[in-house]
Order: sequence, then structure tokens, then C-alpha cells
Amino acid sequence: MEAPFTGTSPGTVTDIFLPAMISGKTERDDQSWLRTIARVKPGTAIGPLQARLNANSHAFEQQRAKHFGGMSNIQTARFLAETVTLEPAAAGASNLQGDYRRSLLSAWRFGCAGAAHRVCQCRQSDAAQASTRAREMALRVSIGAGRARLVQLVMVESACVASLASVLGGLFAWWAALFVVRMINAAGKPIQLLLRADSRVLAFGLLLTAAVILLFGLAPGLHASGVRPASALKGGEGPHAGRRLTHALIAVQVAFCFLILFDAGLFVVTFDRLSNRSMGFPADRLLVLNVVLSRPRTAVVWDEVANRLRGVPGVENVAIAGWAVFTANSMNNFISLHGEPPGPVLTYFLNVSAGWRETMRLKLIPGRDFRLDDLTPGAALVNETFAREYFNGENPVGKSFLRTRPLSGSVSCCWTPLRVARCESIPS
Repeated sequence: MEAPFTGTSPGTVTDIFLPAMISGKTERDDQSWLRTIARVKPGTAIGPLQARLNANSHAFEQQRAKHFGGMSNIQTARFLAETVTLEPAAAGASNLQGDYRRSLLSAWRFGCAGAAHRVCQCRQSDAAQASTRAREMALRVSIGAGRARLVQLVMVESACVASLASVLGGLFAWWAALFVVRMINAAGKPIQLLLRADSRVLAFGLLLTAAVILLFGLAPGLHASGVRPASALKGGEGPHAGRRLTHALIAVQVAFCFLILFDAGLFVVTFDRLSNRSMGFPADRLLVLNVVLSRPRTAVVWDEVANRLRGVPGVENVAIAGWAVFTANSMNNFISLHGEPPGPVLTYFLNVSAGWRETMRLKLIPGRDFRLDDLTPGAALVNETFAREYFNGENPVGKSFLRTRPLSGSVSCCWTPLRVARCESIPS
């Protein structure tokens, strides 16, 4: 591949491309890992094309749904109600865009509001200084300066300010882009974005700077060049000249200040609540070890690793889980009770070892914890939401359920186990 091409998913750099059929997942009907990219012929209308693709997909899924077993009519109807959508892919397609687009747009709007506030302040300052500069401009006209010369003077001043602001803005953008990438970087899956300032970025910056110069320099220049020397040198047209514009700008500035301070307050309060929100378990002194192996290991090996970790000085408890909580990994199934067809609600599972609840310091309401001799599917711990959904809020202890195979469109993944250890102290 050419050097600039790093894949179709922004944030992930692909080094090696393989045929899709190499993966054994292509033969499974419970995977939704495919991302389809189509190049539309020039002149093709997107609406009719989407309708044709949706009709073909619906006919295909109807034929495939005939072979589904253990599905209720509600599940089948929900599955067949899915539609095909076409989205522009010029910038690639990735979960990174969907996860952070709204947040970045909100930050952009906040920045634009701040910039508008500063512009309003500048315009108010210009109006307040207009009477002062009127005498200066009148003097320049008196000694022979033409209108074009005065406009040129104001435009040069605006160009200097706009150029300096562009340089400072470029430096801030370079720092802010790297800062944002570091903030959203996930452990074990670093985000890789090519943030080069190429010719297109430079051209956009120059055009934006020129637009600012024309927008905020041309109008004041024309206004200043139209001064009447005799009236300006005598003190202006009157004590109330220009006050209406000044008062209007002050009112607009106060409105902007109220809006920006209100938004800033909401942002700070929301950020504080999210930062201090309880995760449901104490995260202090909790250490997660993620191990990547070249081949699968038996349960005996993992038990031996856990036993050795328990003997490390400073370790209080050790347990094994399929993956750490609050990660993107998940395994889901539909639940069936009393031999009935499974319900339409997906339930998420996490495989853990005995002692995991104690290590995570999770409160057990009724029932007992896992024992070393518990084997799947002999025992399970469920949360209160599960009990309300499937057992009408009754005590779930002693009841049973059956988890069925996920439907097409849901994802069932298995990942390398993690060791979760709660330490009494962690060395620096």
C-alpha cells in the first residue's frame, strides 16, 4: 500500500491486510464485525440506491430468519426491522468518530461562543475609541491623506492583529490536538492519528485569516475614512454621538457573558460530577494485570499464576476475570426461563473466578459467593436489574435460567483473562 494509507478506520493504523476468509469468524452467524465500504458510481442518486440495497438485505434476512431456532416473534420482527443506511466515508469510519464527535462539537461551540464574546468586546472597544481616533483621522485628512490611505492604515492594523492571532491559534491547536488524543487514549489500544499540517490546512488558515481581516478591518476602515475634519476637530457632532451603538454593543456583550458563564457553569458541574461519580466499587489499591499470550492456557495454569501472585508481598487478594470492568469488551446472550422462548433483552456476562467479588469489594445482598468447585453453568451471580427484569424483583436465589446463543447482529467475544489483584500497598 502507499505510505499515506493507514486503513479506513481513523485512530487505528493498519500494518498488515489479510483476506477476510482467513478468519474462522466468517463461518459464524453470530458475528457483526464486518464493515462494508462501497464506492458509488458517479451520478448515482443515494436515495434510490439505499432503497434497493435495503430491499435486497431485507429479502436475504427474511430467508435466513427461517432457519433461526428458539426465537420469539418479537425477536424476529425486531431483527427484520433493521434497515440499511449509507453514510459518507470520505473521512473513514470508526467508533472513535461516533464516540467523540458530539463532545468535540460541544467544545467547538463553546470556543466559538468565547470567540464571539471577544469580538463583541473588541467592537465595543472600537466604538468607545471611535471618538478618540476621529481626531486622529481628521488630522490625517487635513494634512492630505486620502480615503484609500486611511482604509489601508486600518487594514494593515487589522492584518497585524489577525496574523498574530493566527500564529497563536496555530500553536494552541497543535498543543490541543495532542492533548485531546492523550486524554482519549485507551490503555492497551493506543489511538494513532496523523495530524500533519499539510498544504490544505495552511491554505484554510490563510483564507480564514484573510476573511477576518476583511470582516473586522474593512468596515472600520471605511467608517474611519469618512470622517469630516472640521466637525471632528471641533469635538464631534455632539455629546451623544455614537452612544446608541455603544449601548447596543454593551447589551449584546452582557447577553453573551450570561450565556457563556451559564454554559461554563454547566460544564464544570457536569465534569465534577462525572469525575467523582461512584463506580460501584472502591478503585483504590486495585491493580489490573492484562496478559497477552501466544496460545490459550488451561485453567490449571491460571490457578497457578493466581497462587503465585497471592504470595507476592503486599498483595491482599487475587482473582481472575475475563476482562476488566468498564472496558469495551463484552459477551451477551438472551435469557430463557422455564423452557420458554428467550426474551428480547440482551444480558451481558462476565466470567470470573472464586474470590472475584471479594477482591472487587462488591456487596452481596442474598445468596453465596462462588466456590472453587463451581463450574459453568452450575452457578451465577446476578445484579438487581436482572432480578427485576426476569424474576419480577423476587429473590433470585435458587432460581435458574438458560442463556441462548446470540442472534446475528449481536457480538459474543472471548478475551484473554486478566488478573485482578487488590494490593495493600503499591511500591512507587
